[in-house]
Amino acid sequence: MTARFLLYSLLFIVQICTLNNSKAQIVINEIMSNPNNGRLPNYEYIELFNSSRIPIQLSEFTFGYNNNRVSLPEYLLAPQQYVILCNQEALPAFERYGNVLALSRWYILANTGATLQIFRNSTLIDAVSYRNTWHRNTSKRNGGWSLERINPNWTCNLRENWASSEALNGGTPGRRNSIVDRNSRPQILLTHSSITANKINLTFNTSSFNHQQITVDDFEINNGIGKPTSIQWNESLDTLTLLFVKDFEENKIYILMTKPIEICSFFVKIPNEKLFKQTTVNHQDIIISEILFNPKEGGVDFVEVYNVTNLPINLKNWKIGNRTISEDILLIDPDEYLALTINKAILSLHYPSAIANNILQLASLPPYPNQQGNVMLFSANNLLIDSVYYNANMHDPILRNVKGISLERQSTNRFDLQFNTFSSASTLHEGATPGYKNSTSVDNMLKKNKIFFTSKTVSPNNDFYEDFLEINYQFNDADYYINITIYNDKGTLINRLIRNQRAGSTGIIEWNTLHENGKKATAGHYIMIAEIYNNKGQKERFKKAFVIVSDILSY
Repeated sequence: MTARFLLYSLLFIVQICTLNNSKAQIVINEIMSNPNNGRLPNYEYIELFNSSRIPIQLSEFTFGYNNNRVSLPEYLLAPQQYVILCNQEALPAFERYGNVLALSRWYILANTGATLQIFRNSTLIDAVSYRNTWHRNTSKRNGGWSLERINPNWTCNLRENWASSEALNGGTPGRRNSIVDRNSRPQILLTHSSITANKINLTFNTSSFNHQQITVDDFEINNGIGKPTSIQWNESLDTLTLLFVKDFEENKIYILMTKPIEICSFFVKIPNEKLFKQTTVNHQDIIISEILFNPKEGGVDFVEVYNVTNLPINLKNWKIGNRTISEDILLIDPDEYLALTINKAILSLHYPSAIANNILQLASLPPYPNQQGNVMLFSANNLLIDSVYYNANMHDPILRNVKGISLERQSTNRFDLQFNTFSSASTLHEGATPGYKNSTSVDNMLKKNKIFFTSKTVSPNNDFYEDFLEINYQFNDADYYINITIYNDKGTLINRLIRNQRAGSTGIIEWNTLHENGKKATAGHYIMIAEIYNNKGQKERFKKAFVIVSDILSY
C-alpha cells in the first residue's frame, strides 16, 4: 500500500466524519407568493438555500405548507447553493435561472400569508410564517415582488429578517438575494408590556430565545425595584413574566435593563425599555381641542389633544381614528397640549407661534374632508375617549376664506365639555394654535370685556424696553372681531392698525409707533380707539390714552 493511497484514504475518512458530524442546514430563502404583474415567470416559487459547508441530499427532507407536507425529490444540493421549488408546469420557465425542482404536489401559496416549513424526518429544520405586510412598500404588496431573507444564518422566524426584493426583475430565483446581509442582527423589541402590582408581563417580537437560559440576573429595574425574584414563561401567550418584591407605583416611569439574550443563534442586547403603570383612564380625560381639516396651500391637517386631568397619561398604543399615535411610552402631562400631524416642519412653517415640542409627527392621519367629518380618539384598550363631529359651517360666517383656519374648542373645563363648542381660531393668532392654548379659550368666570395697555408710555429707541405699544385684550366671548385705530391728540388719523380681525378670547397687539405710510410718529399724546363686535349684534367701544416719549424724555 503506497503512501499516496493511505493519504487519500485518510482524507476520505475525514470527509465522511465531517459530513456526519456537521449541522446540515437547509433554509427557506425566498418566497414568491404573488407573481402577478411582475417581470419574472408568472408562477409561484420557493427558493431553498444550503447554508452549510457540505452537500445535502434533499430526499431526506419534506416541505410543509401549513398542515400539509410533500417530500422533496432526490437531489444533492451543493454547499452555499440554491434550488428553486415550483409546480410541474413552471419547471421549463425556471430552468434558465439555475437549480430547479418540481414538487409532486404543489400547494398554492396564499398572497396574504401562510406557514412554510422544512423537516428532516420529523425534525423541524426551518419555518417561516410570512405575511404580505412584510412588504414595506404597498405597491410591492400588490404583486410581482418576492420576499427575500436578509441573513440566512438566523435560525428563527422573524419579520425583521425579511423584506421585499430590490432586484429589477422583482426577485432573485436561483441566485444570491438582492438584500442579503450576513452581518445583519435581529432587532429584538418589546411589543407589549403591562404592570400589575409587583409583576411585569413582557411580550417580544419573537419567541425564539432560549427561555431555559434566562435567569433573574438578566433583568433589573431602577427606582429601587432591582432584580426579579422569579421568572415565568407562558408558552401559549409568548409572554415572559417577571416577579419582584416591591409593588410598582402608579404614574411613575421605570426603566427595564436587560443583559444580552441568545436569540436566533446570536447574543442580542435588548434596548432599555420604559415602563409606566397608568391609572384608569376615563372618557374625556384627554379631549380633542383643535382640528385643522382645510389647511393652507401646501399645508397639512392636524388634530390637537389636551390632558384635562391632574395626572400624566401614557398615549402608547392610543389611536387617532385607526392610526396609532405612538408605539413607545408617550406621556402627556396635565394641562398639556399635543398636536398630531404628518409633517411637523410644514406645520411650524405655516404657524410660527406653534410650540415644536408639543407637535408629534405621525406616519399618517385619517383623512379629514374639508366639508365635514369625524375625529375619534381611542385608548390602548380601544375605549372611545373623545369624538368630535365637525362641519365647515361651524366656522364663523363672517370669515370669507377659512383655508388654514382651525376649529378650536372654546372651553377645556371638564364641566363644560358636554357643550362641545368649537369655533374658528383667531386670525390675530395666525389662524391656528398648534401645541398651545386655544385662541378662543374662554374663562367662564370673566364677566367684562377688557382692553388695557401693558404701559401707557412708549419710548421707541430700540433699547428693548417699551419700544412698542402693547394692547392687551380679554373678552368673555371668543367670537368678537376687532378694529383698532390710532389718533394723535388733535384727532388726526395716524394708523388704522387692525381691521375686522377675529380676535379670539385673549391676546396682545403691538404697534411699532409708525404711521401707515411708514413715517415714525413724533413724541406726544395719542389716543387708541378699539371697537369689538360679533355676529350676535353685540358691540363695544374702548378709548385709551397713551404717550410716546422722545429719546431725551425717556431718560
